[in-house]
Amino acid sequence: NENTDISASLKGEYYASGAKTYSANGALKFGSSSVAGVLTTVPLNLSEPFTVIVKAKKYGSDNAKIKAVVGEASQQITLTADYAYYGIEFEAATKKSSLTLEAVNTSDCRFYIDELQVVAGHDVVLPTLPPVLTVSSSELVVSHEASTQTFTYSVANPVEGVSATVTDNVDWIT
Repeated sequence: NENTDISASLKGEYYASGAKTYSANGALKFGSSSVAGVLTTVPLNLSEPFTVIVKAKKYGSDNAKIKAVVGEASQQITLTADYAYYGIEFEAATKKSSLTLEAVNTSDCRFYIDELQVVAGHDVVLPTLPPVLTVSSSELVVSHEASTQTFTYSVANPVEGVSATVTDNVDWIT
């Protein structure tokens, strides 16, 4: 949910500790340049197979690999520079198990978490992020003389089979 402030909604009620964990624009920022960040949930009923769904990204150019730990089981994911959803599957644990999310390295491994869910089962369809169109210029100035104007664009989270188009409402522009 775009309007969810994970740093407020998780505080105290869902996690027990968060060493080097900071509130950052509605997300949680983990770690500093020299100390890894850690989040441990309160005990959860994880007595059936489950999936941890996390929307996260790395901080700047840090080499962000995070580890999800439940009991003796752990799994790693490598984060990208943009927010993405990751699914981490675990087999059943116990009725009172905590989930810990932590950086794999102790330095230069900062990251953000914007959403965190623990859901039953393994047949989980991860949410998708909406496409975002970025244009190099919001305005083109065209003179009365013939000329070529250029702009660039990029699409984050593209949708297969969908493309961007440019249209005009006058017949003298091609």
